[in-house]
Amino acid sequence: MVIEMKVMITGHRPERLGGYDENNPVTKRIKTELSMQLELLLLEDPKIEIITGLAQGVDTWFAEIGLEKNIPIYAYIPFTGQESKWPKKSQERYREILAKCKVAKIISQEGSKNAFLQRNDAMVHDADMAIAVWDGSSNSGTCYTIHKLNLVRKKVIVINI
Repeated sequence: MVIEMKVMITGHRPERLGGYDENNPVTKRIKTELSMQLELLLLEDPKIEIITGLAQGVDTWFAEIGLEKNIPIYAYIPFTGQESKWPKKSQERYREILAKCKVAKIISQEGSKNAFLQRNDAMVHDADMAIAVWDGSSNSGTCYTIHKLNLVRKKVIVINI
């Protein structure tokens, strides 16, 4: 029997996770926990796939960990050029990951807050479950997405920060 489970990621950007220097203890802990959660999910179902919004921070780290484990990646891009204002190194990292994705789904041609919410809604719709890296704040896209996941009764594994 072939089972495929799509696991989405939601979480914060680096400024809420110890900063952009990824050698900080918060980032290291989160990356370790994300890798462990993927390993546990692979034990349940070796045919998992990842859905990511490919934003900086958690989305990027989860995609990279998935690629290391040869898990297919589905990138849900809120709008064309989401990375255009990022630092050059981050843009290169984004494009390298995007080139390795099984699917890149662009939600909108124009950048707006609504495009991010539509991207999150599409990910929730297509995912079977989610992993959320969350600081408990109610004023974030992560909180919005967890709320949407709960409304449709999808399993959410929360990594508290």
